[in-house]
Amino acid sequence: MRIPNRETSGSATLLRFAALGIVLATVAAAVTTTTEKTVPGPVSLLERGGRSTDLLCQLAALQGGPPPKRESKMAPACPNTGPDSSARVVPVGDDRRRSLVLRAGDRLEAEIAPGGAQILRFWVATRGLGDELEVRISLGTGADAAVWERRLATHDRWVDGEIAVPPNAGPKLRFTVETSAPRPRDRDARLALAAPRLIRAPAKDEGGARNILLYVIDTLRADHTPMYGYERNTMPRLAAVAQQGVVFDRAYSTAARTRPATASALTGLYPSRHHARLGMGIEFDEETLAETLRDAGWSTWAYVTNGNVFAPRYAFEQGFDRFHTIRGVRLDNHARTGEINERMLPMLREYADEPFFLYVHAIDPHSPYDPPAGFAGRYRDPSYSGPVTPAGTKSAILAQTVETDADTAHVRDLYDEDILYQDSMFGDLLDALDEVGVLDETLIVVVADHGDEFREHGGWEHGNRLFEEQIRIPFVMSLPNREGREGRRIKQLVSLADVPQTVLGLYGLDAPPGVQGRDLSAAVMRTAALADQPLYSEEITQIPGGDIRTLIDGRWKLIRRANQIRDDDATKYSLYDLEADPGEFADLGPLETNRVEQMRVELLRQSLAIGTPRKQDDEKTPAELDERTRRQLRALGYAE
Repeated sequence: MRIPNRETSGSATLLRFAALGIVLATVAAAVTTTTEKTVPGPVSLLERGGRSTDLLCQLAALQGGPPPKRESKMAPACPNTGPDSSARVVPVGDDRRRSLVLRAGDRLEAEIAPGGAQILRFWVATRGLGDELEVRISLGTGADAAVWERRLATHDRWVDGEIAVPPNAGPKLRFTVETSAPRPRDRDARLALAAPRLIRAPAKDEGGARNILLYVIDTLRADHTPMYGYERNTMPRLAAVAQQGVVFDRAYSTAARTRPATASALTGLYPSRHHARLGMGIEFDEETLAETLRDAGWSTWAYVTNGNVFAPRYAFEQGFDRFHTIRGVRLDNHARTGEINERMLPMLREYADEPFFLYVHAIDPHSPYDPPAGFAGRYRDPSYSGPVTPAGTKSAILAQTVETDADTAHVRDLYDEDILYQDSMFGDLLDALDEVGVLDETLIVVVADHGDEFREHGGWEHGNRLFEEQIRIPFVMSLPNREGREGRRIKQLVSLADVPQTVLGLYGLDAPPGVQGRDLSAAVMRTAALADQPLYSEEITQIPGGDIRTLIDGRWKLIRRANQIRDDDATKYSLYDLEADPGEFADLGPLETNRVEQMRVELLRQSLAIGTPRKQDDEKTPAELDERTRRQLRALGYAE
């Protein structure tokens, strides 16, 4: 949501630096947050075709009378609306949609501008204690009105509807929604009218880059993919996309955990600013990529399998017309990417005529590494007879069972087989987009939230470390009309927080105020080179040793560990040369004291400029989770 950006006060920053013993000359740099584009020059913009115009917030502003009873404590459905607005996110099962809520007997009329649209599209459902409700939606007046009517029962799921816009519609058109008068038993029935949109499909010669796909692959480390030199071809479909697109050679996550990292990919903010950590979700006053794109004319859809993202109280649904939770059929554990496709691909085939922003969060290859039939056995040694089993590849179990290098190799083999499965499911999505004729009109962005460790530094999975295996991620973009841009690689350091700025920059859209990621669009479009810039990442929790930050500058990487956010004798610094020692096994800090000091000052400067945790974080009650989500998170190895 759009509100003034929270900034660290200058006086507080001066006091903080004084306490740290840093000279006053560095203070001015410390309070300067750079959000400008990193390269000068005009950017060749992607051209769009068609348009999807959101009507929800316009209708909510017109609705009179006291609002209906609040549906949930989810994120607001429209900017600058309070928790009691009639526009809200309404859940029907595991399918949440931005909706306008009306009572039985309500009537809403509005003048809308068709703007060349051919279709009005929407979904409806009933809520509350009533048995049924009748709804009538019309465009136009009198005998010329186009009408859609339906009787809805409370056990119904979302019912889709659309009305053809009259071909001779003028600049204004009457839009009317009516619900049946309440009966005694239906007095509490309510109508949820979800995502009413005017759709103008592109003309035959107006394909352009009308769609955007953001595909987040959970727990995928870069060095296990062929795009980054892995000897196994674990991702042939994504590698083929990369050969026609752009690969960022040195891409890093903002954190080593799903929720803070994914929030960065959707907001362009670092975790200590968006606060989606420590049991918290995205702040309502931060504007997400989905909100910006929704307002700019895209339908916004999400299909998510990780409870760290889909739990309602974490507010990742902000800006999405449709936010689908896929919990999986295996006791709420590890929903397969194929289960995403079963729900998502039919929707794409039905609604491919409208420009969309689609966010997919696939949990494969997250532990347990248990590849399905057809992929199990592709890489593992058939003679292996050790204690590791696919179901036992969670960190707590592996810490007790893995004893030999063969055991570790078997875990890696299972992980690679899961990656191969994930790539196949991603390929099915590409095939579906091609089938409906929009693949060449879709900007594709593929990233991971973080990676996983395989005992390189003594542990398993992810969290509480910022070594390369956990935070170095794949980052691939494929542009529509790819001629002349095949197989390019960008060598400079880039962050997961750069995703929103770059997507918006490619379309010439302004990012929300205070966005911290960089706009890489000029480098992607080859209109300017990308400037070298140090990269920052953080892992901040309330457990002992849970304040970890890193700064990467060229070949050098500094890691700072502290029990709290302070710089005292308990703070430890390690320095690694990533060119000579890519595995980060040799700490050169004692030998490179001058370099450590220079990078320490820069790391603290960036930490303060990005934004430190607010005191309120320690006072908030962590978001409540439903029991099904708790079971899924426990099954995936999360203690929270």
